[in-house]
Amino acid sequence: MEKIKVFMSTYHGDIETEVNDFLAENKIKLIDIKYNSTITTNSYNMVIEQYSALLIYVEVEE
Repeated sequence: MEKIKVFMSTYHGDIETEVNDFLAENKIKLIDIKYNSTITTNSYNMVIEQYSALLIYVEVEE
């Protein structure tokens, strides 16, 4: 059965670390991965960054 895992962060490096740690710690067959990044400014002209990754995978049984 396919499963979904979502990661969200305000720093791109954190997303990479979280995804790589998840892949290393679990026995899965990765089906697909989608990355998304949004960068905008708020009413105070401060930059707001949001990164996300969606993994679709199947757990591997030994």
